[in-house]
Amino acid sequence: MMKIPLLIFGLLLAGKLAARNVTMDEAYSVLQPAEATQSKVRNPSGIKGRVLTGYQGWFRTPGDGSGMGFYHYEKRGEFKPGHCSIDIWPDLTGFDEDEKVETPFKHKDGSTARVFSSLNPKTVNRHFEWMKGYGIDGAFVQRFGLVGAKNYRAYNHLKSDNQKLLNCRDAAIANGRCYALMYDLSGLKDGDFERLARDWENLRTKMKLGNDPNDRAYLQHNGKPLVAIWGSVLTMTVVIVLRRPGSSFGFSRIIPTGVAAVLC
Repeated sequence: MMKIPLLIFGLLLAGKLAARNVTMDEAYSVLQPAEATQSKVRNPSGIKGRVLTGYQGWFRTPGDGSGMGFYHYEKRGEFKPGHCSIDIWPDLTGFDEDEKVETPFKHKDGSTARVFSSLNPKTVNRHFEWMKGYGIDGAFVQRFGLVGAKNYRAYNHLKSDNQKLLNCRDAAIANGRCYALMYDLSGLKDGDFERLARDWENLRTKMKLGNDPNDRAYLQHNGKPLVAIWGSVLTMTVVIVLRRPGSSFGFSRIIPTGVAAVLC
């Protein structure tokens, strides 16, 4: 690949640096219940016999509203020849023009190499269309505990993670797929779990995650919404904290699986 002109790269970098810091309240304010639809599409329910994929949705690009630049494409804060964290370039065959974002890379034929953002609703919907086409019932949507359980100067990452979750919900509903939240607890320490409980309660109250009558896509097991937990911490620690006194939301049961799965 060849280098893009420095002027274009400078504009991309300037856009990242100029991003406004988002407050925690603003980050959670994007959470909304699903809109009512007249669709008769049936979404999968129950986990027995289901084929589910993990969905991280962590790619960001300039212009997607996150203010995070080329997050998860870049290496050491830069995305240009010599600074790249992805192993395989995404194949955007069939993607519409408004899904493709130009980068500081060039293909061998001289054309500009482009990538996608996980915050583009059209792209997320495309991914769930693929799941439908290939017989995948739905997705465990990854949510990194570090994003919601730490105190930060700015909460741009949290806001974009919330938007990703909303996009996955809407795409699952539209395509007759299911989805469930998967908390990745890697890197959390003992003092972080009260704030993790705060994050969980925001999801339950503002988005009505797992109890929204208009969200027929959220994965249920024995009539209760399912949450998966991944990480290197003891699951029981999470159960105790999220059932703390005064909280109306907690986990009621642990299902013995490859990852910890709990019923809300």
